[in-house]
Amino acid sequence: MQFYDSEIKVLNILWRYGELAAGAKILGEEEGWKRTTTYTMLQKCIDKGYVRRSEKGFRCRATMTREEAQMSSVSEQIEKSYSSKTAFFKAYLSKENLSEQEIQELFQIVD
Repeated sequence: MQFYDSEIKVLNILWRYGELAAGAKILGEEEGWKRTTTYTMLQKCIDKGYVRRSEKGFRCRATMTREEAQMSSVSEQIEKSYSSKTAFFKAYLSKENLSEQEIQELFQIVD
């Protein structure tokens, strides 16, 4: 999945609050969106399957967790840009200066 910035903004709000009315003012307050923009962005997220809206009360909820969205997005980018996940990690780790703590955390993940 490839998410646009505006879709991530919608999802971040839903992940934070869990469930909101489709016309939630919070998107307007935090993003400066007008009501029509909020409805348009919610509808786009619904159309893509990122958000589910119940007809009763027009309540919206994300259909995936933040972690699922991150994994899907990262996996897609790796598949597009590298021949394998190993090639990605080699490229990433060769360019980054990791702290000792980060290296230890990576070893724990691999174990």
